[in-house]
Amino acid sequence: HLNSRSEHLVSSHESQQSGVDANINENVNEQIDLIRRPIGSIGRILRSIFIYTANLSSPLINALQFIGYYLLGRRTDNRLPAGNITTFSETFQRNYGDRSLTFYRGSYKQAINSAKENLQFLLVYIHSRMHQDTDKFCREVLCNEQFIQFINDNQILVWGGDVDTHDGYREASEALRPATFPFLAVISPRENKMVVIKRMEGLLELDEAVAMIKQTIEDNEPYLVVARDDRNLRITNQLLREQQDAAYQESLRADQEKERIKKAESQRLEKEKEEEDRKVKEAEEKLERYKSERAMRASRVPNEPAIDDPSGVRIIVKFPSGSRLERRFSIKDTIETIYDYVHTSDEVPMDFKIVTNFPRKTLTYDQNSTNIPTLEELGITRPS
Repeated sequence: HLNSRSEHLVSSHESQQSGVDANINENVNEQIDLIRRPIGSIGRILRSIFIYTANLSSPLINALQFIGYYLLGRRTDNRLPAGNITTFSETFQRNYGDRSLTFYRGSYKQAINSAKENLQFLLVYIHSRMHQDTDKFCREVLCNEQFIQFINDNQILVWGGDVDTHDGYREASEALRPATFPFLAVISPRENKMVVIKRMEGLLELDEAVAMIKQTIEDNEPYLVVARDDRNLRITNQLLREQQDAAYQESLRADQEKERIKKAESQRLEKEKEEEDRKVKEAEEKLERYKSERAMRASRVPNEPAIDDPSGVRIIVKFPSGSRLERRFSIKDTIETIYDYVHTSDEVPMDFKIVTNFPRKTLTYDQNSTNIPTLEELGITRPS
């Protein structure tokens, strides 16, 4: 079973190197799951074989290495540190110097999501400390200033993980399934998913690595250009819709404010009209009451005393207009009688007071009183 599986892996490795794209989300089939179950002492034996063959290089050995990772990784998975990407980046710089690639500080899945969101190429490096070519590849390629400048100029996001760590093994290795090391993969957004567009396995020279990545970028850049244009168009359309919505809302607010002002003005005018109508009505009612009062007052004015009546006194009332009222009254008549008589004139105002010439005195009375003074009591007793 292992031999047949090795042949399958070698064939798979060769097909991947021929340029066939692989989706990073492809699940491991049932046969691999069966092989990777804990197998006790056999696992320890295979671990020894794997460590020995790490310094060898052939398709069969690469396949055995691949099987070893899945056999041994599953066995020791519970002891692997989780998510320590920062440690890998710091360890890499400590081992190979500060002038090295700037690795994404986050998990493999986070790097995938970041590249997808920003429509970037993602370069994945899986590090194996046990492989004989790792140190040479790191120093001569990954830490080379020309390589670093090339990656930075093309704004390629770089993620690195150690195969012996949780992120390097559990996430990256299971998704990409490297057959040998050093291992590089270029991943790119394609139709709303992330796709492996280039796999580079085994030792590569600087120029060879740069050329392969450059060609991969040139071949796949049009897809990203289209995706970026689509995204920019969506963003532009979204901004346009937001601006249109904002303009509409502003116009709506302006219309609502105009309507509010118009309504408030209408209500104000309506209230003013109601108030004016109320005042007019009150005035009319007051006038009607006054007319009724005048008629009532005129009706209770007593008859004029005879000219030879010794109690009679002549009263002359002058109006501001110059017109006069003149009549005889009894000195026993009250001042209210004089007021009643004045109300018989059409020139009389609604509110007035009677004032004597000499001595000057205002003649008033309380309408509610039962003791209204007479002309005699007021000193108006001169003979007519």
